[in-house]
Amino acid sequence: MSELLLVFLMPSLFAFQDSPMDFSYPELDKQLLSLWLAADQKNGEVCYSSIEAIEAEWQAVKESLEGKEVLHINIPEFSNRVQAYVKSLRPCASSDNWSCLKSIAYHLMYEFRSLRQCLFKAEYPVDVLWESIDSYNRIKRTINDRMFDLRDWFEFEDQVNDFICKWEYYDLRHINEIHEYFPGINKTKHSELKNDIKSCIVRLLESIDTGYQSNFVLPCDELGAALQALLKMYSESKVIMLM
Repeated sequence: MSELLLVFLMPSLFAFQDSPMDFSYPELDKQLLSLWLAADQKNGEVCYSSIEAIEAEWQAVKESLEGKEVLHINIPEFSNRVQAYVKSLRPCASSDNWSCLKSIAYHLMYEFRSLRQCLFKAEYPVDVLWESIDSYNRIKRTINDRMFDLRDWFEFEDQVNDFICKWEYYDLRHINEIHEYFPGINKTKHSELKNDIKSCIVRLLESIDTGYQSNFVLPCDELGAALQALLKMYSESKVIMLM
């Protein structure tokens, strides 16, 4: 009886949810990544061109969201929040506020990542990559802090293990899964960048084995640069339109 009831409930449970592809916007993410990277390099020209592209892409995405109803998600509230972030980009750019631009670009990507997470859509490659980068940044903050971010050694080890788990989850993504959204990703180059990251992880682990915090800094920075190179590949890749 319970199994029969579940069969009848399933359609109504997912009635307001769209297909897994509907809330992934590779072109918007590509431009947001370009902005994030350009702000990191303090490249004003690329920042402005990225902002123009983001505004255009967001307008198309916003129109596609109008009228959508999703279980447990307030779409108008979500749209208003994203709109506020997008509107704040130009004032930051006009004052060359690079940290502001990086922060807004990240938060815009995070808004859509959170939306997909609420809908249990975990296959989007940029989301998986950002999960590992967020974990890496926690390691970097600990290593670069003279007081070790007030962490015990076992807490630091937990951070490292968390990063490795999240990276392996990305590493296990088959290139065909990535090509569903970013068909322009070069398979060979992507594999080479992943190998660079894995080599950096090995060097970081070897430095941690020495027990001297000063030894951790260089391999940690090398790992960050390798992860950023992978982000750059996405920012320059051809994408597929899903709307």
